[in-house]
Amino acid sequence: MEKSLQLPSGYQELLQEIKGRIRTAQVRAALAVNRELVLLYWSIGRDLSQRFASEGWGTKINERLASDLQAEFPGVEGFSPRNFRYMRALAEAWPEQEILQSLIAKLPWGHNLRVLDRIKDRPTREWYLRAALEYGWSRDVLVLQIKSDPSTAPISGKLKALLNIAGHVQQGGKQVTVEDIAEARREGATDLEIHDTVLIAANFCMMNRYVDGLATWTPDDPDFYRQRAAALARHGYTGSASRS
Repeated sequence: MEKSLQLPSGYQELLQEIKGRIRTAQVRAALAVNRELVLLYWSIGRDLSQRFASEGWGTKINERLASDLQAEFPGVEGFSPRNFRYMRALAEAWPEQEILQSLIAKLPWGHNLRVLDRIKDRPTREWYLRAALEYGWSRDVLVLQIKSDPSTAPISGKLKALLNIAGHVQQGGKQVTVEDIAEARREGATDLEIHDTVLIAANFCMMNRYVDGLATWTPDDPDFYRQRAAALARHGYTGSASRS
């Protein structure tokens, strides 16, 4: 039987160092591939956008282009009519080379798509992309961050305006401005809805201070609050109280 090899001193340290180099090289290679992919998609989107604008191309061109490219590059993903629309959207959202190189191409294609889909204004899009790059957010974390922000959550403009008022109530009643009220009215909120928002927000602030002051125990399980919220939504405050 072959004797086991006696490892020399320092072997394990060298092994760990080589493993680290390999992993670093793999990450760099993946980032390089992603960068080139995003730059390619951006350039295709720019050309399509220019042709659609100057020559009046119709959307059927996307389908023909996808068919021709898939025939030329069978098995290569990414050249679908839907993706061509995203390529145009990316190029139109970020036409400048500077931000393309310094930010957009440093993030995965999926990150860029989620931001394009869920956020409409450029400053907010840029903020989330920079945060994702700085903190290393995965795509799922990025989407969760967007959903948890009332300004970017998939809710109505009226609800966003009312939540904005509620947030200002939390800071102090005098923080609610005339502009806040006017914005809520523009979004279709009635005076009763605005009044109830202020009242409910103030009530919750009062109860939170009361609970904190008494060091009262509150449940740690998020499911408890989800169930209570569902009961409130179905039965209201008085109805849910009788069922607790």
